[in-house]
Amino acid sequence: DCMKLIDKHLHPNPFFAREKTYSLNGEWDFLKNKSHELVKEYHQKIIVPFAVETPLSEINEDVSPTDVLHYRLKLAYPKEVIGERIRVHFYAVDQIADVYFNGVLLKHHEGGYLPFYFDVLEAKEGDAIELVITDDTDTVVYPKGKQTLHPKGMFYRSTSGIWGDVVLEILPKTGHIDDFLIEQEFDNKAVNVKKITTSNGGIVKGYVFYQDKIVAESEGEELRFSLLNDFHPWSPNEPNLYRLELHYRDDVVSCSFGLRKFEVRKNKKFMLFYLNNKPIFLNGLLDQGYHSPRSGLTIESESLLLKDLNYVKDSGFNFLRKHIKVESPRYYHLCDKLGIIVMQDFVSTGDPYDKFHLAVLPTIGFIKAKHKNYNSNRKSETSQRYFENEMPFFVRHFQNYTSICLWCLFNEGWGQFDVTRLTEKLRSFDVTRVIDSTSGWFDEGVGDIDSRHVYFHRPWIHNHKKRVLFLSEFGGYTYPVPDHVFAKETYGYKALTNSDELLYWLKKSYLKWLIPLIRKRGLCGATYTQLSDVEEETNGLVTYDREVYKIPSSELRKINEAIAKAFEETWEE
Repeated sequence: DCMKLIDKHLHPNPFFAREKTYSLNGEWDFLKNKSHELVKEYHQKIIVPFAVETPLSEINEDVSPTDVLHYRLKLAYPKEVIGERIRVHFYAVDQIADVYFNGVLLKHHEGGYLPFYFDVLEAKEGDAIELVITDDTDTVVYPKGKQTLHPKGMFYRSTSGIWGDVVLEILPKTGHIDDFLIEQEFDNKAVNVKKITTSNGGIVKGYVFYQDKIVAESEGEELRFSLLNDFHPWSPNEPNLYRLELHYRDDVVSCSFGLRKFEVRKNKKFMLFYLNNKPIFLNGLLDQGYHSPRSGLTIESESLLLKDLNYVKDSGFNFLRKHIKVESPRYYHLCDKLGIIVMQDFVSTGDPYDKFHLAVLPTIGFIKAKHKNYNSNRKSETSQRYFENEMPFFVRHFQNYTSICLWCLFNEGWGQFDVTRLTEKLRSFDVTRVIDSTSGWFDEGVGDIDSRHVYFHRPWIHNHKKRVLFLSEFGGYTYPVPDHVFAKETYGYKALTNSDELLYWLKKSYLKWLIPLIRKRGLCGATYTQLSDVEEETNGLVTYDREVYKIPSSELRKINEAIAKAFEETWEE
């Protein structure tokens, strides 16, 4: 089949979209063996972009560290592509990939969560892409998040091979845009576009649209747009978005963005989160990003994703913590459109997980206060070096995304090292977002957030006034819905038997426990664990198969409206 031209409204990357973009998702040749040599005969088909381990890939097999995955796509170009310069994007490939074009190695990529691309000067009939991929899921070096070869509890089945969209763009031969950075000046009602990288240098023309009307223009090697007369801030209540269009010779690239300012400030005696110069309570859910038992880390469909995100909004939540996973750009774009603030976790890795020291002891309160230069389970210098070297690329990938307002550097000590130095390094890359340096357990007193995880008991936590007090994980109440459970065993933090019990404990947690913390101790945010069940973990508000929403959004909205009212009454300036 010919490649399909992507509708501009459904572009896989709304933060960098060209009109002439084609989807390469679909059926590819596939083979799993033990050799890195290019394959001559393929015996299977795989459905891209679903990982090898998922049913929707039509392979549904585990991958060992000694396995080698081979992919091939013979490109059937539409007539308008032949002879053109093309760029092929891979949005997620786990974990080490060599990419060949017509048998020639064009790209080597390591990691599993950040996108990459390669260019071809002239598209010709008979062109073929081949990938040779290996994946050491239990690596100590590369990001792995919740992946494991031995899934149990809060760790899940591994993800291998291509698991993100694959697309092809036509690049104009006269020149093209490679990158740009949107820099906001919220208080000045202005936007700058900097670090514009083009193939041949020179002048770029830019247009800013609001509701399809041009509201600002600029021209130069860097651009500045004044929006004094058309200033429409972005917030959860009013998720206003602009569209930026950049023209360079024959190339046109578009990007959506919102105007917002997120920071921490002192209000009376406590530090609080501020959005657009007003105090805000971040009331949200932990989101692991495992979209269904059929698709794993890959978004199964936009309609199912929207069903989740609309449930979040309809329930009165304004925040999601994207937990040690990178999503498709469309996920963040939908959060932009709906008005959902996102905390983006860095993806963890390190030595084998030490449950006793990293979970059991901290959960019951045995944590030494303010560890200095604490190294939890990342003894490998190679692992440390990889993490630090990837940091600027990780940050740069997300910098034009409006909904992402916070970074989480390390979660519960997983791979934690050199926190003070790395926090300042992260801040040097991005001064526009708030930093949670150590979410949970091993706090070193740095970053903007005093970040607490409290399970199994009432979170009666103290505010030290120097940073924002944020309950970045709590709850985890387990209700396995009959006939909608993925595994024989279930995992969570409080066993319940029906939705009425779940609603009771949610009301108790929010109305009896959190409101006093908001009023008396300046609690400025709470993240309930979690949005959805994942494999054995059945503490979601939604079942893993996405067929049952355990609590009606109307009931959750009543709770969340009471939280918002308590915060506004206490901290409104």
